[in-house]
Parts: sequence; structure tokens; C-alpha cells
Amino acid sequence: MKFNQLIYIALGSFIFSGCTQDLDMGQIRFEEKLVLNALVTNIENAGVAVSNTVPIDDSTPPKPLLNCKVNFIDMQGKSVPMSYSFVANKYVGSVIPKAGEKYIILVEHPKYGAAQGEFIMPSNPISLPSKWQDNTGLDANGNPTGTITCYINDDGNTRNYYEVSLYRYNDFLADWFQFTPVSNDPEISENSIVTDLGGLLLSDKSFNGKTKQISFNTEYASAGTQYKYLVEIKSLSAEYYQYFQSVDAYENNTSIFPEPQPIFSNVIGGRGICAGASVLRDTIR
Repeated sequence: MKFNQLIYIALGSFIFSGCTQDLDMGQIRFEEKLVLNALVTNIENAGVAVSNTVPIDDSTPPKPLLNCKVNFIDMQGKSVPMSYSFVANKYVGSVIPKAGEKYIILVEHPKYGAAQGEFIMPSNPISLPSKWQDNTGLDANGNPTGTITCYINDDGNTRNYYEVSLYRYNDFLADWFQFTPVSNDPEISENSIVTDLGGLLLSDKSFNGKTKQISFNTEYASAGTQYKYLVEIKSLSAEYYQYFQSVDAYENNTSIFPEPQPIFSNVIGGRGICAGASVLRDTIR
């Protein structure tokens, strides 16, 4: 589902005359605003996708806005312009964000005015080397499986959030391909959030200040020969986690009479998300 259609849930004022009555679209007050979508990391140049809000009953995806003035601003007030990339479908600048630094993304548009998002890049995650062992168990059909084990050394002085992603290497295509992590840790399976791309989001609530060992199932002998697997651990800003948490709540609202679920936004003067993640990658050969 498109981000702009999701966040509009938080824009309108919903008025119900009864729980079983259909929503009267005429009672929703809609206001066009800028939408910023920036989930930046410390391993690539910062970028932000810019569009505008659309009515909840409009099934046409909004198009990117190409005539914006976009600047990436650091703690010292240094402003770096960002230009639109047709390859990336977003505005991209020359700055690779640094862990622990605070940044502002400021967007100005002649019709929709100005909007900005502010965030702090989290500290780099700390981890012991990840491990993989083949033929460690059996799946539901009796086929052998393997196990990837990774570790997160959590800082007990702060509340921390993480995303764990797994990739397998394809020798023929000479590239990495992400697959959805399936953990054999019941606590992780019950309390984590899986993103649309297959990343596993979790907070340190149950392992604050400890080293958390997490194991995942893999197919038997399914990885490449040159490389086996890639384990990616991201340390997330609170806004990053809250955004995906709200998306998960929206998409999994199975109530008979569902209440509108707001999508988290930290953009002033508009809607959207500006957040950061510091990345640690570990290749298993």
C-alpha cells in the first residue's frame, strides 16, 4: 500500500453516527499537504521521496513532486541541497549521515508550502560475528534445515530499537536476495514486527543491557558457494520504529468495526516520516 494513502488516515476527522453505519466520505475534511518519506542510513547518501496527500477514496497513487527545493541540514546549520534522481525516484544529496548526529530535511514547494522532518541518527549497533550451521533440524515436511545465529550487544542506558534482515547469495546472478527471517525464538516471533521487505523489527524491552542471541531457520544447503548469507543489523531511531509499528497496526487491524489507525508522522507542516538507521553487516562465507 502506498505511504501517502496510509498516512491520510491520520489527516481526516472521522465522524460516526453509529458503529454499524458506513463512513460518510462527505464528512471527512481533506487538506492537501506535502508528504516526506525519508528512511536514511549511515552507509549511503541521504534521500527523501516527496509527494502530496490524496483523499482516502482516491485509488490513484500520488506522483512524485519534481519542482521542490530540498535541503539536508546538519547540527551546525550547514545546508546541502538535494536534487531529484529519476533512477532513485527521490531527491538525493551528497551527505552520508553519521551516527549520533542530528539532521533536518527541509522541503519547500510553490503550491504546498514548506515541511520539515527532524531526527537523530542512532549509534552503531554492536554485535559478535554471526554464525551459520547446516543440517540442524527438520522442517514440517521432514526436510533438513540450517540455523543462522546473530547477536545484539544492547546498551542498557537507553531504549533501543533494531531491525534484523537476512540475505542469501545467488551464485548464478552474483547478487544478494533478501528473505523473511523465521526465528525459532518464541519471544522474538511473538513480539517482533515483519516489514513488507522482510526485515524483523524489535525493541530491547526484554533484553535491555544484555547480549541477545537470535537464531533463524534456513533451508538446507540453500545458500551460494562463494558466499553463504549476509546478516544486516540496523540500530533504529525511535521514529523509524514507531512508523513501522503504526503501519503494522494499520495493516493488521482485523476488528469487525475497525477504528481508523493513524500512521505515525514526525513531519512539521506536512505528513510523513524522517528517520535514521545505523547499519552493521556481517557476511557468512
